[in-house]
This record gives sequence, structure tokens and C-alpha cells, in this order.
Amino acid sequence: MKISVVIPCSRPAGVQRLLDALLWQTLPADTYEIIIVVPCNAGKLLISDPRLRVVETRELFPPGHMRNMGANAARADFFCFIDDDCVPPPDWLEQMIQDLESDAAIGLAGCRIKGDPPTFWNRCADFSLFPDCQSRSRECFGLCSGAIAARRVAIYEAGGFDNDLTASEDWDLSVSVKSMGWKLLFNPDVEVLHRHGRGSPVAILCQAYRYGRSSGLSVQRRHPDQMTWMARISVRCSYPLVYIFWMPFAALLTGIFQIWKLRGADQLLPLFSPMILLARFSYQLGVLSRLFKDRQLDGPIAF
Repeated sequence: MKISVVIPCSRPAGVQRLLDALLWQTLPADTYEIIIVVPCNAGKLLISDPRLRVVETRELFPPGHMRNMGANAARADFFCFIDDDCVPPPDWLEQMIQDLESDAAIGLAGCRIKGDPPTFWNRCADFSLFPDCQSRSRECFGLCSGAIAARRVAIYEAGGFDNDLTASEDWDLSVSVKSMGWKLLFNPDVEVLHRHGRGSPVAILCQAYRYGRSSGLSVQRRHPDQMTWMARISVRCSYPLVYIFWMPFAALLTGIFQIWKLRGADQLLPLFSPMILLARFSYQLGVLSRLFKDRQLDGPIAF
């Protein structure tokens, strides 16, 4: 057994497309197993295969927590995490493992994740909500856990996913893995389809707000030495009444940087750009809302 595929699943009845794709990978059947982590009351899987194992949980935990549970039950030295609303190409496992094996120092490897179907607004959502998955460069600062490969040792050295984070758990893991001396690799030539259901302007902005409210500044506070100067300023301005004034600058600067970083990734990027900027503002509103909620925990500002 070489690879353990881990799927955090809340919708067993809808995971059929993903399982079909995984069971017909180009790798030999005896080289990988599939572990589905699912709440015990979520329903039964509609497929049976000797490669398939089910880990039942007492409730629906955050995705990172469920991935950790799957990893703890895994038998292989390589993990491939994929979400239940994604569908990989037939050579996904082969490509991901080749990327990890190309350099013993690579701890995590990711790929492009593309909205399905690839309508204008689905692609706009991809660039606004999941920008790290749209790059054409093999270098990256963080990887999206919607479809990612990892070495077991790198995951364990980094302490795994944060069990409590409901958003940005993949960014947190990426930073932790890098801080342990491992490299990250992004493969823009491999595309996984993603039925994210965010194909409208309202859905994009609402999801950006939810991401910001769920994430807050938790990752920035946890890894200050690994952050950009702008992220460090955000932490220093984390008192809510101060953050109100910093928030527009943070949204504008991160949006512009995001657009610049993705230049050349898609010919429609100029048309996506206004929504990317609006999504950054919506995200920052979510962060501000979280800061107000947690203001008693923030303490005084330290300049």
C-alpha cells in the first residue's frame, strides 16, 4: 500500500462521482486505499469496493479535523486529501505522487481546482475565493486542501490540520509544513473539477464573508514570522475600532496583489478583477466581525 486517499464527507449520497473517478485511476488498484470520514448519521455509501474503508464520526467535525481522523486510520506513507464535491482526472494520484517523489524535500503538492461547470461566474468564484488553486506557477505560498498530496512524515511533523479551524486550515498547514523545512509544490498542469456551488455574485460575496469571519486573524497570529508585512500590520491593528480604518487598505492591497500574482492564468482575469476586489472587501468585513466577536480575547494593541 503506497497511497491513502482521505475524503472528509458530509454527503455520502453525493460522493458517487468522486468515488467513480478514484476507483478508475491509472495506478494499479493494489497501490492505494480510499478512506471516507463521515458522520454516522449522514447516510450510507452507495458503493462497495475492497479499497474503500469508512471511518464514522459521532458528528460533523470541521474538515481539517476529519482529515486528521482519516490520516490516523491510513496505512500508507503518502496521503492524498480530496473533498467530496471534487472530481479528479484519471491520472491524478499518479501525477501527485510523482510530484512528491521528484524531490525528497517536498512535503506538500497541490494542483489546480476548477469550478464545474466552468461557467463565467463559477470561474469568477474560483479566482475570488480559491486564488491559490488558479496559478500557472509551480511556486506557491499556500496550497488548497480541496485536492492535495502530502508525505505522512511532513503532516505529522507539522502537527496535522488544526482540528478547530473551519476555514484557512489548509493555509495554516502549509505554513506549518514550510516552517519545518519542507517545500511546497503546485502543479498547474493537473486540474480537479470542483462543484462548489458559488456561481453567482451574491454567493461569492457571502462565502468570502464567511471565510473571513471563520478565519479571523488566527493563522497570522500563530505564524507571525512566516507572514508578510501586511499580515503583521493586520495583527497589530486587530483591535476592532482600529481595524475598521485598516480594513479598506488591507482589502485593496491584497486584492491588487492577488490579481497581479494571477496575471496570465486566464484571459478573462480582467473581467474577474472587480469581483476579486469586492470579495476581498467582503472577506475583510468578515474578519472585522470576528474581531468584534472575540474582542475580549484580543487584549490591548501592542505597537
